[in-house]
Amino acid sequence: MGDSLEEFTASEFHFPVRDWDLCRYRDWFLLSCVVLPWIVEQYDAALVPAG
Repeated sequence: MGDSLEEFTASEFHFPVRDWDLCRYRDWFLLSCVVLPWIVEQYDAALVPAG
């Protein structure tokens, strides 16, 4: 996961991914790092009243 990923920028944050050793983490942990923020965003969007 992410062998070609060199940098990641989200909003005002910059992550120098090429300097990280991601091989020591299991796939489920790396996936949760991606999925959990999306889940929180979906939850927050569901709390906004329609209309």
